[in-house]
Amino acid sequence: MRRLGVTVAMLAFMAGCGDSGPTQVPTSQLTFIRAAALAPPLANPADSFWAKKGENRQILIWFHAAPGMVDSTKLLEFKVDAQSLYKRPNGTLFATGDSVLIHVTVSDPVHYVVTFEPAGLQFSSSKPARLKYEFLEADDDLNSDGVVNATDDALKAQLRLYRQEAGSTYWTPVTALIDTTIEECDSDIFGFTNYAMAY
Repeated sequence: MRRLGVTVAMLAFMAGCGDSGPTQVPTSQLTFIRAAALAPPLANPADSFWAKKGENRQILIWFHAAPGMVDSTKLLEFKVDAQSLYKRPNGTLFATGDSVLIHVTVSDPVHYVVTFEPAGLQFSSSKPARLKYEFLEADDDLNSDGVVNATDDALKAQLRLYRQEAGSTYWTPVTALIDTTIEECDSDIFGFTNYAMAY
């Protein structure tokens, strides 16, 4: 896939909800990235790991290697710092040594929507979890007009990371650092829900 020489975009969006937070956007008003025609399938579209208070843990979601290639690419890397776990979905606090089983599922493999569970799990505001989301295998023809040109470059510069609460039809933009030159998004994660890239 070609790499686009578009400048890094710093996105100054609030991650939370409320009057001072960002406007929620209905699904119908967003265009999500989609897998390129020749994108390899995901090797582990659903995976899980135990996060433990007091230890650093992480999980990776990989693509299969493309035909003729030895190395594969990542869709995401999710890290939970030793002090990231804060509250369980029922509101009880994590103590050092406590653990929780985290499930990561690519619930929409066409648009690379990722679901994190258990829903309602909360991370520390001072030591949040970290999500690195890569879109190297996404189609560069963002507007689906059959050609990749400057219009798609401009649309790629508008890409944002969005989160969606379980059961909602609205998405909220998340504070993120997006580098379109290497097609990567990096963001602090404070709670569990669905995440996706869209404009």
